[in-house]
Amino acid sequence: QSDDHSEEVESARGKIAELKQQNTLIQESKALVEEELNSLQSKLANLGELQSENAVLKVRLSNLEQENQEESKRMQDLMQENAQLELEKERNSSDIETLKSELDKLRAAASSKVSNIAYSPIGPLLTDSELAT
Repeated sequence: QSDDHSEEVESARGKIAELKQQNTLIQESKALVEEELNSLQSKLANLGELQSENAVLKVRLSNLEQENQEESKRMQDLMQENAQLELEKERNSSDIETLKSELDKLRAAASSKVSNIAYSPIGPLLTDSELAT
């Protein structure tokens, strides 16, 4: 019986040693899995932050695109207004030249009348102020 008991004890010690070795491997595996879990949790938390930041950036991009469209419309309106003002300026310049020409003709005609009056028989009888009218 002593041999049987001795074999059982030896067998139990072998199983204990084997279980301790398995336990060590399990503990090491557990530590690796926990490290990986912590890494994935950190990445997941970072992903949430990145998604929030992405949503904010999408809103900002949308706002900037809308502002860009508004600025393009404003630029188009200003260019159209500028073109109209250029046309008006050209018309006004043309009108000014026409008026200057008419004024020069009137001055020439008035000067010619004054000259004719000065050489007429009543010219010497008129004063300078009367000749100017």
